[in-house]
Amino acid sequence: AHNRINDVPKDAFKRVSKLDSADVFVQHARLGPNASTPWHTHPGPVLVSVVSGSLTYQDACGSTTYGPGQGFVDSGFGHVHRAIASSAGADFYATYILPAGAPSHLIPADGAGSCDKDKDKDEAEEED
Repeated sequence: AHNRINDVPKDAFKRVSKLDSADVFVQHARLGPNASTPWHTHPGPVLVSVVSGSLTYQDACGSTTYGPGQGFVDSGFGHVHRAIASSAGADFYATYILPAGAPSHLIPADGAGSCDKDKDKDEAEEED
């Protein structure tokens, strides 16, 4: 299936490209009607492609809903978010790009935190 992802956060890929190696894996996930993931982050960026239903990506700055054929990139590296399925549920694929040897693809969080749209960009620039 071909999905479109707009607004790819280049800073997240800039950070992961500095690694000597990376672990990459694809996860097929389904959420039941109105189900949500817990608040969490990832140790690297994640490309998400929605196959059926719709998925709302929510963080402290707001939320955006994606339907079949659409997708998004979560920048990872501490960006806390959750995903919420529509009343029809959601079927999606997540492709993780993680630092080699990362102990987990998912890091639990205690809630959305605060909205800081420039945080990921600032951290990537500090690593230059």
